[in-house]
Amino acid sequence: MAVEMSRFERNGYVVRMRRVCAAGRMRCPDGRCLFRVQDNPLLRADEGTFVSVPEGGCALTGRFGPEGFFAAPCAASGEAAEALLRAVLERQRAWGAARVTGPVSPSIVDFSVGAALGEPERASAFSEWLPSFFGPALARLGFSVCRRSILYEMGEACDRTRYERVAAYSMARFGYRVASARDLGDRAACEAMAHVSRDDPAMARTDAQMAALLSALGRRWSRPMTQIALHGGEPVGYLLAVRAGQTARAATAQVRRGWRNRAVTAALALAMLRAARGLRAEFGVVGEDNAASRFSLERAGARPTAYFQQFSLKLTEK
Repeated sequence: MAVEMSRFERNGYVVRMRRVCAAGRMRCPDGRCLFRVQDNPLLRADEGTFVSVPEGGCALTGRFGPEGFFAAPCAASGEAAEALLRAVLERQRAWGAARVTGPVSPSIVDFSVGAALGEPERASAFSEWLPSFFGPALARLGFSVCRRSILYEMGEACDRTRYERVAAYSMARFGYRVASARDLGDRAACEAMAHVSRDDPAMARTDAQMAALLSALGRRWSRPMTQIALHGGEPVGYLLAVRAGQTARAATAQVRRGWRNRAVTAALALAMLRAARGLRAEFGVVGEDNAASRFSLERAGARPTAYFQQFSLKLTEK
């Protein structure tokens, strides 16, 4: 579906959003991106709408199945933030959502890739800084932290020589190879990534769902930098890369069970870094509890550049 609003309503909402952001000293999202389905996955939600409160706040909220979430909450004060959160929860309950997730602190969701991005000065055209008063407002309404994540940068300090050694040894020992999505072709790469994702129930996608994700990413999905690990023709891991300006980001990396701890991630990252030569490289958002990936990245010289907390609330308990 798409959020149905007239041109007059859309323009009015963008004006209100700009005023709220200015009053709260926030970076204002690009209103043009807000209404492009390819840039904003929330416009394809089962339910979706815009919410605003007279205290000085507005937000886009949506629901996919029993899970609800919202993004780009704009509020000029703590009072407005709490009123806005209450309005969002009221709408989610009316839709029958069992749980609502969001926002992400310290920065909001980047609709182009569906993931939290880095520091304010590095934010995309559709990201904004989340003011500190949202934290207490979320806590007062019963939200708790459901996920902590770290964004890593693969800069000049990255020990690529070590990556070369580890990847070469692992590939020779276990007999897999790494190919780019450009070499495999869109359809084969899509099917391979979907196949790997089904090994993890939390991240599982069908071929159609993966195709929809890649379609939503559009040109930001980088075929040369996206890498697939193959063993005897079977996909055992993948790294989905996106590009925004001069920044290359490993948005998602997954490895099948039975192939973890075999430096598959290192081999995928090395192949991406080679293809991203001349660009600033980031290694997506890694869960704080993912000790193996964090150790591998930090040992190779990657450094954490931003820390995130995502909040959630079970609506059935309130």
